[in-house]
Amino acid sequence: MIEHYGSHVYASELVPKWYDSLPKTREFQFVSGRLVGEEGEISINICDERCTSATTDDADGTFEVVNIPCTTLDKFLVKFGFDDIHLIKIDIEGAEIDMLTSSSDELLSKIG
Repeated sequence: MIEHYGSHVYASELVPKWYDSLPKTREFQFVSGRLVGEEGEISINICDERCTSATTDDADGTFEVVNIPCTTLDKFLVKFGFDDIHLIKIDIEGAEIDMLTSSSDELLSKIG
């Protein structure tokens, strides 16, 4: 898709050690942080080798807690200079409705 259509792809990785190891190019960029309904931070628990991350309680003390910056879709698109959006795919673990309902009508009308 990148080569055929000249697309730019932005993907998010929340786990810092994996984010740092991912290759980044002009056409395919990984960004740190999470899209949500409002600006701020969330805390996630970075697991040992069993899994990626979790928002569950750390009952046995095996998680490393990391604060992740959060931003809105509007601010994300302004930050990266998007004016024309043909396709957007978002999977943010159930927070899609909050993110979309907090987005401006002007922004949503630009998608498609």
